[in-house]
Amino acid sequence: KPVIELLAAIPSVAYGFFAMVVLAPLLQENGGRVLAIAAWMVGLPLAVLAVVVLSDVAGSLFFKRLQVFGRAVAAVVLGAGAVGGLVCLGRMLSGLQIGTGVNALNASVILGIMALPTIVSVSEDALQAVGRELREGSYALGATRAETLVKVVIPAAASGICAAVILGVMRAVGETMVVLMAAGGAAHIPSPWYDYLASVRTLTATIVAEMGEADQSVGSSHYHALFAMALALLAISFVLNMLSEWTVHRAQRKLRGE
Repeated sequence: KPVIELLAAIPSVAYGFFAMVVLAPLLQENGGRVLAIAAWMVGLPLAVLAVVVLSDVAGSLFFKRLQVFGRAVAAVVLGAGAVGGLVCLGRMLSGLQIGTGVNALNASVILGIMALPTIVSVSEDALQAVGRELREGSYALGATRAETLVKVVIPAAASGICAAVILGVMRAVGETMVVLMAAGGAAHIPSPWYDYLASVRTLTATIVAEMGEADQSVGSSHYHALFAMALALLAISFVLNMLSEWTVHRAQRKLRGE
């Protein structure tokens, strides 16, 4: 956990510098291959985890009437299907042509890395806050460690995990320097709007980039528009905060049986 908290303390400018100097040229020169490798790095552990869960954790439910050989065959089939899907996805991604490395994808990757330490740290606190009596009661009723984790610990800590995710999203939404340095700063909507390989500019980056250009002395419409954007960001943060609080209190009431 100290390492996670240390990562959370790294200034956002450092992340932005990494995105602009290292990741952007890498995406521009080898974008398709980088995305293919990333798909393998993300997808392969998930595929292995799915095989383990279906063949072990869910064995008493899904494979209850199958013998050991049947479980092994099912696990092999699932693993082969997952690897085959990753191969097809990797081939499709390898053919992508990326015009510029400073784009929405670059900023999204860095924002995800920045938000991850907050999510992991708060989620760990939520899981550790679950009382031992719940775990011991589950063990006493004959549940395995996996069943206790899935059916007792995670539901009990669900409110804290949801709050952690919302906090991570809030950090990504309110980030300024990273998106200003890594997203390209294009002052127009991409065509099509969902093109994640195009340069974009977020609300926070627009405020920082254009506030100095706005006519502040006479209070121009440009100046007022920037303040309206800041107000919209404040409203988004407020709504996410309220959603986080509501999720936590609702889960706590549910645990108390209210």
